[in-house]
Amino acid sequence: MERTKKSEPEKAKIEDLPIVPIIPVETRLRWKKTGGGSLTWKNRYVKPGEIILAYPEELPKAFMDTLVCLDKEELGKVSAIKKKETHTPEILYTLKGEEESWWVVNKTGKALNEEPLTKAQAEELLNAMNG
Repeated sequence: MERTKKSEPEKAKIEDLPIVPIIPVETRLRWKKTGGGSLTWKNRYVKPGEIILAYPEELPKAFMDTLVCLDKEELGKVSAIKKKETHTPEILYTLKGEEESWWVVNKTGKALNEEPLTKAQAEELLNAMNG
Protein backbone atom coordinates (compact mmCIF):
# COMPACT_ATOMS: atom_id res chain seq x y z
CA MET A 1 0.00 0.00 0.00
CA GLU A 2 1.42 3.32 -1.07
CA ARG A 3 1.26 6.48 0.88
CA THR A 4 -0.66 9.23 -0.73
CA LYS A 5 -0.47 12.89 -0.01
CA LYS A 6 -3.47 14.31 1.78
CA SER A 7 -5.09 17.24 0.13
CA GLU A 8 -4.57 20.51 2.02
CA PRO A 9 -7.67 22.49 2.94
CA GLU A 10 -8.05 25.80 1.19
CA LYS A 11 -6.73 28.74 3.14
CA ALA A 12 -9.30 31.37 3.94
CA LYS A 13 -8.84 34.68 2.21
CA ILE A 14 -9.03 37.94 4.13
CA GLU A 15 -12.04 39.02 2.08
CA ASP A 16 -13.96 35.91 3.17
CA LEU A 17 -13.49 36.50 6.90
CA PRO A 18 -16.40 38.07 8.80
CA ILE A 19 -16.01 41.63 10.09
CA VAL A 20 -16.18 41.71 13.88
CA PRO A 21 -16.65 45.13 15.48
CA ILE A 22 -14.24 46.11 18.22
CA ILE A 23 -16.18 46.85 21.39
CA PRO A 24 -14.29 48.96 23.95
CA VAL A 25 -14.01 47.17 27.26
CA GLU A 26 -13.36 49.11 30.43
CA THR A 27 -10.25 47.72 32.02
CA ARG A 28 -9.01 48.10 35.52
CA LEU A 29 -6.24 50.65 35.91
CA ARG A 30 -2.96 50.23 37.74
CA TRP A 31 -2.60 52.32 40.91
CA LYS A 32 0.55 52.68 43.03
CA LYS A 33 0.39 53.42 46.75
CA THR A 34 2.67 56.31 47.70
CA GLY A 35 3.54 57.85 51.04
CA GLY A 36 3.89 56.15 54.38
CA GLY A 37 1.59 53.73 56.10
CA SER A 38 -0.75 51.24 54.56
CA LEU A 39 -4.42 51.36 53.70
CA THR A 40 -7.12 48.76 54.03
CA TRP A 41 -8.98 48.09 50.79
CA LYS A 42 -11.23 45.12 50.02
CA ASN A 43 -10.22 43.30 53.23
CA ARG A 44 -6.49 43.46 52.53
CA TYR A 45 -3.61 45.78 53.31
CA VAL A 46 -2.02 47.85 50.56
CA LYS A 47 1.53 48.72 51.55
CA PRO A 48 3.61 51.68 50.28
CA GLY A 49 4.94 51.06 46.79
CA GLU A 50 2.47 48.26 46.10
CA ILE A 51 0.59 48.28 42.78
CA ILE A 52 -3.08 47.35 42.68
CA LEU A 53 -5.63 46.99 39.87
CA ALA A 54 -8.91 48.84 40.35
CA TYR A 55 -11.57 50.87 38.61
CA PRO A 56 -11.46 54.58 39.61
CA GLU A 57 -14.97 54.43 41.07
CA GLU A 58 -13.97 51.48 43.32
CA LEU A 59 -11.35 53.46 45.21
CA PRO A 60 -12.38 55.50 48.26
CA LYS A 61 -12.00 59.24 47.75
CA ALA A 62 -10.16 59.50 51.08
CA PHE A 63 -7.24 57.49 49.66
CA MET A 64 -6.93 59.28 46.31
CA ASP A 65 -4.18 61.59 47.61
CA THR A 66 -1.99 58.54 48.39
CA LEU A 67 -2.63 56.69 45.11
CA VAL A 68 -1.03 57.48 41.75
CA CYS A 69 -2.50 56.17 38.51
CA LEU A 70 0.13 54.50 36.35
CA ASP A 71 -2.18 54.37 33.29
CA LYS A 72 -2.70 58.12 32.86
CA GLU A 73 -3.89 57.99 29.25
CA GLU A 74 -6.50 55.37 30.15
CA LEU A 75 -7.58 57.44 33.16
CA GLY A 76 -8.18 60.40 30.85
CA LYS A 77 -10.40 58.28 28.62
CA VAL A 78 -12.38 56.93 31.57
CA SER A 79 -12.86 60.36 33.13
CA ALA A 80 -14.02 61.76 29.77
CA ILE A 81 -16.62 59.00 29.57
CA LYS A 82 -17.72 59.67 33.15
CA LYS A 83 -18.09 63.42 32.46
CA LYS A 84 -20.49 62.67 29.62
CA GLU A 85 -22.56 60.39 31.85
CA THR A 86 -23.09 62.91 34.66
CA HIS A 87 -26.64 63.29 35.82
CA THR A 88 -28.46 66.18 37.43
CA PRO A 89 -28.12 66.23 41.20
CA GLU A 90 -31.12 65.19 43.23
CA ILE A 91 -32.96 68.08 44.89
CA LEU A 92 -32.97 67.41 48.62
CA TYR A 93 -34.80 70.48 49.91
CA THR A 94 -37.64 72.67 48.59
CA LEU A 95 -39.50 75.80 49.61
CA LYS A 96 -42.99 75.72 51.02
CA GLY A 97 -45.11 78.60 52.18
CA GLU A 98 -46.87 81.78 51.19
CA GLU A 99 -46.41 85.57 51.56
CA GLU A 100 -44.03 86.11 54.53
CA SER A 101 -44.10 82.59 56.02
CA TRP A 102 -41.67 80.35 54.16
CA TRP A 103 -40.25 77.00 55.19
CA VAL A 104 -37.42 74.91 53.80
CA VAL A 105 -38.59 71.27 53.80
CA ASN A 106 -36.92 67.98 52.93
CA LYS A 107 -38.33 65.18 50.75
CA THR A 108 -40.49 63.81 53.53
CA GLY A 109 -41.98 67.24 54.26
CA LYS A 110 -40.18 67.93 57.54
CA ALA A 111 -39.35 71.62 58.02
CA LEU A 112 -35.70 72.54 58.39
CA ASN A 113 -36.21 75.93 60.03
CA GLU A 114 -38.00 76.35 63.37
CA GLU A 115 -39.48 79.80 62.74
CA PRO A 116 -41.04 81.05 59.48
CA LEU A 117 -38.65 82.99 57.23
CA THR A 118 -39.06 85.68 54.62
CA LYS A 119 -38.82 84.48 51.03
CA ALA A 120 -35.30 85.95 50.62
CA GLN A 121 -34.04 84.26 53.79
CA ALA A 122 -35.66 80.95 52.82
CA GLU A 123 -34.10 81.03 49.33
CA GLU A 124 -30.69 81.78 50.85
CA LEU A 125 -31.05 78.81 53.23
CA LEU A 126 -32.29 76.61 50.37
CA ASN A 127 -29.26 77.49 48.21
CA ALA A 128 -26.94 76.76 51.13
CA MET A 129 -28.57 73.37 51.75
CA ASN A 130 -28.75 72.22 48.11
CA GLY A 131 -25.21 73.45 47.51
